[in-house]
Amino acid sequence: MARPRPLLLALPLLSLATLACADDGGGDELNEGETGDIDADAGDGDGDGDSGDGDSGDGDSGDGDSGDGDGDGDGDGDGDPGDGDGDSGDGDGDAGLTVELLLNSDVILEANNDGALTAACVLFENGLPAAVQPSFEYTLTPAEGTIDNGDSWAFESFGTPTIGCSTQVDNEELSSEREIAVLNDAIDARLADLGAALGTSASGLAAVLAADGGEDQLLVDAIAELATVEPALADAELDLAGLDDVLVPLPGGYPSAAALDNAGILANADDDALGAALAEVDAALDALAATYAGFTPQVEPSEDDLAALEAAGATLDAALSNARALEPTAHGWLANRQTLALSTRDHLAPALVAVNNYVIGRAEAEGEGLFGIAPPDPVLTPKFGLLGLTLGMFNQSYIRVKLVNEWYGDTIKELDKSINNLILSELIDYLLPPNPDGPVIELFSASAAVGFAVPGYDTWAYGSNFNSDPDYNLFIILGDQWQGVVDQILGACGVSEDNSVPENIEAMNDCIEQVEMAVDSAINYSIDVVDPGLLGDQDVHIGPFPEVCEGFLPVATLVIPVNLAVGRGPTWQTNCLP
Repeated sequence: MARPRPLLLALPLLSLATLACADDGGGDELNEGETGDIDADAGDGDGDGDSGDGDSGDGDSGDGDSGDGDGDGDGDGDGDPGDGDGDSGDGDGDAGLTVELLLNSDVILEANNDGALTAACVLFENGLPAAVQPSFEYTLTPAEGTIDNGDSWAFESFGTPTIGCSTQVDNEELSSEREIAVLNDAIDARLADLGAALGTSASGLAAVLAADGGEDQLLVDAIAELATVEPALADAELDLAGLDDVLVPLPGGYPSAAALDNAGILANADDDALGAALAEVDAALDALAATYAGFTPQVEPSEDDLAALEAAGATLDAALSNARALEPTAHGWLANRQTLALSTRDHLAPALVAVNNYVIGRAEAEGEGLFGIAPPDPVLTPKFGLLGLTLGMFNQSYIRVKLVNEWYGDTIKELDKSINNLILSELIDYLLPPNPDGPVIELFSASAAVGFAVPGYDTWAYGSNFNSDPDYNLFIILGDQWQGVVDQILGACGVSEDNSVPENIEAMNDCIEQVEMAVDSAINYSIDVVDPGLLGDQDVHIGPFPEVCEGFLPVATLVIPVNLAVGRGPTWQTNCLP
């Protein structure tokens, strides 16, 4: 599937085609992961965004200002000595054209979980967004199972599709593509939220770079978009602090090493190396965050600051490269599932916030009149220009976030592929069998007398269709006056054989919470499941019968069995003896 129109991102990149960015950057190409060398003033020292008046690439000294467009006094626009020889990187030769593919996230949820992909391609010239943006054609493969919404794509099922874009500039074909992860339901959905935070940061930082020398509002909009990331990560509903495993619990759990071996999935050396590689990435992310913490955004950065940021970036680049070189199997991913969760929660997210907060603070310091911090200066033009070292710091920030985003996307994609294989190999309980039935109680023992229940009595249920994992069986015990209310709540659960097991478990848990809020009831989980049972197909140990009755007379009491992976079963009635 291909189309020439641009896809919309919720950030200022929509206006890139009309932006006029300073053309004095001589940084290395961003898509090579290099640190770049932009250390120059993107203006002539007066803060108005002029691109400098020295001659480009001829070694002339320009106007002698420290802000002649590059900060090195030679007027070549890249911060390096100009030699006029036509070599790329010194402002007198190769245009250094590349295409950056910016996604809202490299990690997407399925369509039934409200997941959607948006994309925007940006032409970069010498490491900065080009002043004039061409039109791009976007492609997505495979097309099967993809929903085209016009300005976004959604995916019916998990997988790893590839998004690409291409254009022609001066008869040269330029393109970029990314393989993304559409998560299966066994992977914690919060990983998609982290992917969205990275996507927003990468696109926002690119928009900040593009806004240099453009209309003031472009910079204001870009900074406003960056400022949404930290609150999103801190949202109580997201509960990022509770992310301690990249996988959600499943009935029967995940296969052991022996089970994987028996299925023909054999461990390799990279499985053993994965933990150390993640630790190296964690340390490098922490060092990057600490480097940013050492800067004062209100103070103009120095050459030493830029050098420190480049050094921390180089260390991170090496750690990311080492981690991406590994090809672990399901053995490695399952063994490091908690480690990966903590890596993203405790190291990646804080580093991302540190990068964004510096860029936000520094931009507001330089353009305080634009952000309402100080009265606007009537002398300045409406096209604000960033000072050279600030532009260099911002470029380094974009490069780092871009590379972290790519590492994160590739890592979660490989995790997704491994779990996909376990699903397709039926090594985990992910898909329900045809026509699943809820649990059935055939005999209920909650007292010495049949048909009665005594609070505190050690209780067993005998029947069939319970989950073999006791954590996924529960019993709602309540007075018969609540029958209609509970039926109404459970009837709207959305449990279906069309759903995955994780989706049905989530739906049932939501229903149980509503039952607890709506009626006086007791929720008892099973303690043990004997399978096969002695008095039934399965014997389920519930434990002490709860205190659900009082007074002097027997009270009609209902017991609703629930298998969280499948749904509720028929109600069993007993009489509670106070």
